[in-house]
Amino acid sequence: AKLIDMGCIAHQGGLCWIIMEHLVGTSLEEAVVTRGPVAVKEACRAGLDLLAALDGMHSLGLLHRDVKPMNVIRVPLPPGGDRKWTYKLVDFGTATGMLGGQNGATAVGLPSLVLGLDPEAGNAGIPEEIRDLYQTLDKDSEGGIREKQVGELLQNFGIELPAEELAVLTRRYDSDGDGAIDLVEFCAMYAELGALPYSAMAMDKEFFEVLREIFNSIAKGQDKISKEQLRECFTFLARQPSDAQLKRLLEKYDANADGRIDLAEFALMYGELVHLQDAMTWAGTHGFLCPEAYNEAVLSAASDIYSVGALLFKIVSGRLPFTVTGATWGKGLVGDLDS
Repeated sequence: AKLIDMGCIAHQGGLCWIIMEHLVGTSLEEAVVTRGPVAVKEACRAGLDLLAALDGMHSLGLLHRDVKPMNVIRVPLPPGGDRKWTYKLVDFGTATGMLGGQNGATAVGLPSLVLGLDPEAGNAGIPEEIRDLYQTLDKDSEGGIREKQVGELLQNFGIELPAEELAVLTRRYDSDGDGAIDLVEFCAMYAELGALPYSAMAMDKEFFEVLREIFNSIAKGQDKISKEQLRECFTFLARQPSDAQLKRLLEKYDANADGRIDLAEFALMYGELVHLQDAMTWAGTHGFLCPEAYNEAVLSAASDIYSVGALLFKIVSGRLPFTVTGATWGKGLVGDLDS
């Protein structure tokens, strides 16, 4: 479905909204419930339409994360053609960004890396998906990526940084000063890279008044935000950051070291804060979610494709590929499926 408009409601804590094209039709879920399973030939047509839509999303660096029959609208086509319907993918409320471009891209939302790795884990704590992403940038296997590779990664994410800002970003994480970003330094850089789209919005002059209202809604009338008020930003999310993670986030942007965040500091923090909230939000529907979503692993474009497979099974057979009896969806079940 086409995106018509988008924006942010400041007085509701920065709640974002999007407006999609109006579609006249029924969901695939409703079609299966009222008319029974879909013929295999028609299901294949639906699958091709969905894959085309996802290909467009993935090429823009986005994951849908909630592909299911309820989020597919079957729209009647004018008579006389070789098809009766076209299928539109809707509901992008849980979509998130990817790093690494269309080929081998991984989702931004990985909480452990958004707030930094566990220092006790060292290199062993770096997920394989992040190692793979790093290796796609370190094409010559030199053990380090430079400004050019960082710039290419950001371009894949739809961001064009001026050369001076790109140099500053690279130097900030080049802790050993050798002019290149190694794997450990890349992990430290990861959170900022993923937060850049949000940060760019926060730095927009037209958005600043909205940002001020978001700040005021969190600070509750005070002139600064405390660590406990930061914690409240995650109250209704399924996963919560640890005290150590919140402490690191606060210290990173607390320029005057007073233990609280003022408006100017919040403008710099905003991108990473929203990115972290996105990473800690469960997205998707049980029965259509890929196993890595339950295991808190990094998602990729393949995660959406998995959901398409589960959707096709549902609309052809009338049931989910996996059912649960006397148990609940979660890691235990997914472990059984993996084996």
